[in-house]
Amino acid sequence: MVTWAEFSGASPDLPASGNRLLNRGQTGEALLGTVRGDAPPSIHPILVAVVDGRLYAFIQPSAKRTDLERDSRFALHAHIDSAAPSEVSIRATAIWPTRRMSAQRP
Repeated sequence: MVTWAEFSGASPDLPASGNRLLNRGQTGEALLGTVRGDAPPSIHPILVAVVDGRLYAFIQPSAKRTDLERDSRFALHAHIDSAAPSEVSIRATAIWPTRRMSAQRP
């Protein structure tokens, strides 16, 4: 797994642009795409943040969280702004934070 901090170290301009696009408003907003067995992919609006060099999504118990618990693959896309036609898209697997991960901050 590559953290946001490692990504930033390898290519500083790309993550900086991604962070700017995710944080166009007051909060980090994105669309989360998940898969559910044989069903079509689902798209959900969520809140995201880069904290201590890691990208976090804030997901309450819901269908989208259940999707990720069953199959951790996802796609994340910043909301599109027609006034500033740039985009960021991330494909990865979800890892649920633990207290141990919190203690291992970079």
